[in-house]
Amino acid sequence: MIYRFYKNSTGWFVDLPNYPFSKAHLAMVKGADVLLEQLAEGKNEVWFEASTQPIPEYTDVLDRVKKLGITKGAIYKGNLIKINHKILEENNLWLYPVTLFVFQRYPKKIYYKKVQI
Repeated sequence: MIYRFYKNSTGWFVDLPNYPFSKAHLAMVKGADVLLEQLAEGKNEVWFEASTQPIPEYTDVLDRVKKLGITKGAIYKGNLIKINHKILEENNLWLYPVTLFVFQRYPKKIYYKKVQI
């Protein structure tokens, strides 16, 4: 699937029009926002193909480091791109329960590829 991420005056968000809960849950925080900022290269929008299976010419793969619980999310570690922040351990980011809406679980691996739309 291809997903749009956008930045407004309050931060980065994933665009999921059919998400049934509060749009506040779509905010990208604790490292995910930092990664998006790096990959957006100064733009306020970036698109990704994301999958639990390898994608040809993927940008990076996030490996699950720790599950925090069904309602608390999971910690993932990037492999190819260094996530420059001091919020979590170096190169880690937190993905929260909206991940369940996208993948129906906290997958062991999330492959993503930056795409041009």
